[in-house]
Amino acid sequence: MRVFRLAVVAAVAISISLVGCSKGDSSKKKNGAKSNVTIKNEQEAKSMAVKVNDQVITEQEVAQEETRLKQQLAGQVPPEQMAQMDGVIRKQAVDNLISKVLLEQEVNKENIEIDEKKVQDRMNEIKGQFPSEDVFNERLKALGLTTEDLLKDIRDGYGIEALLDRETGKVTDATDSEVAAFYKENIDQFKQPEKVRASHILVAVQQGESDSSKAEKRLKAAKILGELKNGANFEELAKRYSDCPSKSKGGDLGYFERGRMVKEFEDAAFALKPGELSGIVETRFGYHIIKVTDRKPARTIPLTEAEADVRSYLTGEKKKQAVEDYISKLKSESTIEWPDSTKAQGE
Repeated sequence: MRVFRLAVVAAVAISISLVGCSKGDSSKKKNGAKSNVTIKNEQEAKSMAVKVNDQVITEQEVAQEETRLKQQLAGQVPPEQMAQMDGVIRKQAVDNLISKVLLEQEVNKENIEIDEKKVQDRMNEIKGQFPSEDVFNERLKALGLTTEDLLKDIRDGYGIEALLDRETGKVTDATDSEVAAFYKENIDQFKQPEKVRASHILVAVQQGESDSSKAEKRLKAAKILGELKNGANFEELAKRYSDCPSKSKGGDLGYFERGRMVKEFEDAAFALKPGELSGIVETRFGYHIIKVTDRKPARTIPLTEAEADVRSYLTGEKKKQAVEDYISKLKSESTIEWPDSTKAQGE
């Protein structure tokens, strides 16, 4: 949930911007620019995205938040889909900033005290992410920030965290009946399929490799299998001969369920009992020798085993809802003004 996440990461969000944003980012602040200023003239009014209790959120700040959100989504959303999400991302960015401003205003109103040592420690931690203080200062300058701006952002983050901790502290843990009801309604989530733990030795074959080369490699696999049948240690031979990165772990692939491996490998592994060796198994990757070391039958995790995790999850959801309700209350008690051109984009 976006608001709850804000509470958790507010104190560190600025460091994400410092490390992740490009110096050439067109949305960065101009040197000396300040955020959340009161409108003083027509020019400032034109740059206003939204005003929250007489505090302005500028279009520039919205653009920066949009950039941050897009960076978070990069790698998760294909570029062509990202381009179609501009409206949704803008709405999210504006909403995030409104929530942040409202929470900062409430922190000031409540006179919440901030541990300055924590603020300075966090500042030092951020500085430590850069190769030198000069590089750190250059980064701040590129973003139009001063050290004082950054300290304020960190301080505001800790203030918001303290404010929301106070609200979520009123939330009671999920009850036994709530835990039991969730478990019953979501029983499929607690079903675990059959799994095997297997190790393998791979003699790799490249695509397009000649038949004679493949025959030589199959012969190599056969010789390794012969050594194993004569009592050689599987882990040692895996480290010596395998072409798979798992060789560093003696060929151990860990536990896996059906559907995780190519079919030929999967069929061979699931046909073995713990301690048994396969013959030579051919897949598109080459020739494998498989040893199953353990099996776990399909099962449903009992409530007694799942109870702690379910309770933690449900309590967390209650806290998220408490934060969302708190933000909604602040919004309902506030004056939020939109320029006509922005309102359509922000809603």
